[in-house]
Amino acid sequence: MTTWLRRHPVLGGFILMFACTWPIDLWAAADSHGWTALHIPPVLQLLVGYGFVVAALIATGIVDGRGGIRTLLRRFLIWRVGLRWYVVVLLGFAVVDLTAIALYIVLGGAVPDFAHPFAVQIMPPGTNLWAAAPLFLLFGAFTNAEEIGWRGYALPRLQPATARWAPASSSASSGPSGTSPSS
Repeated sequence: MTTWLRRHPVLGGFILMFACTWPIDLWAAADSHGWTALHIPPVLQLLVGYGFVVAALIATGIVDGRGGIRTLLRRFLIWRVGLRWYVVVLLGFAVVDLTAIALYIVLGGAVPDFAHPFAVQIMPPGTNLWAAAPLFLLFGAFTNAEEIGWRGYALPRLQPATARWAPASSSASSGPSGTSPSS
């Protein structure tokens, strides 16, 4: 199996990524329709995105060894943009949400019941929403783990096949001037 993965790192990585995530996703989908007798624990649903991390680390370890794993993880410590863009990413969603709520009210909608927001419904009783806000920020930041699998493992291996395009172009569905990568 490891020899096959070394010969086919992209296909093998994708198979491993889907093998680490789809069983839980399919189980959750079946459970949501009442098709299973055993209900999926919510913690498994939350951790499904980490299947990509596990697969990327395993595949990188097999294909590139420990040095490859260090290189994979080190890439995520590189700050490629200024600090203001990290602030935009972390706080931008709140600005967009509050703007949408304000626009809704201005256009005649009812003022939302902020005493019972959705977030309170999924938290344990008695939890202060403002105290939990940093946890939601951290959860949002750390649940985007599939980036390690897609951009950390797959994209560098796909780029040699599309080397005539820049990284942004090779990760998009079209190349320069709207041509597809297969043309």
